[in-house]
Order: sequence, then C-alpha cells, then structure tokens
Amino acid sequence: MPPAAVITVTESDLYTALGDFLQGLFHGTEIAQSQQNDTPMPRGEFITMTSLSMLGLSTVRSEYRYTPGDDYGERRLRRVSEWICQVDFYGPRAQNQAEIFSRAVRSEYASGQFRQLGNVVVPLYAGDPRQTSMINGEMRYEPRWTVDFHANPVSAVIVPQQFMTWANVRADSIDARFPPEKN
Repeated sequence: MPPAAVITVTESDLYTALGDFLQGLFHGTEIAQSQQNDTPMPRGEFITMTSLSMLGLSTVRSEYRYTPGDDYGERRLRRVSEWICQVDFYGPRAQNQAEIFSRAVRSEYASGQFRQLGNVVVPLYAGDPRQTSMINGEMRYEPRWTVDFHANPVSAVIVPQQFMTWANVRADSIDARFPPEKN
C-alpha cells in the first residue's frame, strides 16, 4: 500500500511560527490560538490568533524525488498560497501592541525573525489595527484591537509516486509488413 499524503507545514506549525514571533515582540504576554473548546478566556493582557483562510495564488508545480530501493518515490505539489490570520490584542495596551505588530510585520525585521524561526512562513504584510472591543460576561467593555496578518507558507503536499526504474527490452529483427500481405 502506498504511503498516505502529508503536508510539510501544518496549521499548528503556522500558529507556532506566528506565536514565537509575537512572543519576541511582547515578552511574557500570554499568546494562544483562539476557538479552543472548554478553555476559559485568559485574564488581563493577552493575544489570540485565529486562522481565517488559506488562499491559493498559483497553479500547482510538481517536483519528483526517488530513492533507489524504495517501493514508492514522492511527488511534491507546491503552490504559492496566502495564509490570513486574525491577531487580536486584549487589555489596556491592546492598541499599542496592535500598532507595534502591524509596523513590525511590514519591515525587514519580520522577514529576518521568521527566517530565524525556521522559515515556515514568509510574512507579506499586516493590515492596519482596528478597534473591535468586546463585551465580557459581566457586560463590560474589554479593550480589543485586531490586525490581519498575511503570509506565504513555505509548504508542499507530498503524495506517493511510482517510478519505472528498469525495463527488460528485447529487439528482434523480423521481416514483416504491417498489416501483413497475403501471398
């Protein structure tokens, strides 16, 4: 049976790379993936990340790899994609943190940091911060600012690929016409 298809960069990898970048900007601030069931909202100042979409920007390009002796090789299906992730900043410094993040992503600083963090994503840009205050369980307004982060994941889908590694070819000389003529 051929191996199952896999993707080289998972959604978890994307969250980890963005979370590590945010942690480098805001030391000690709690950073979490949103939409987690049975998880209470943190208290005080924190940041959440919500994956919004993965847009395909190109057609698929195939690359082939084979190791002699293996039953199957692989075909890597690459395409340029754009990952959009909503980053929400909560707490008294939410506006300032959103502005810091937005400006940092739009600079060479972000490219260098993401490269050092493993080159899982290439940052494209971040939108402008916008106020998206929320009402908590006590019916009180909580400061919240939102920035959309845009990046290119550096990933491929790997599917099994069979290769022809040898052939037994025999050449015989024959005197025949096709279609054969009747005598």
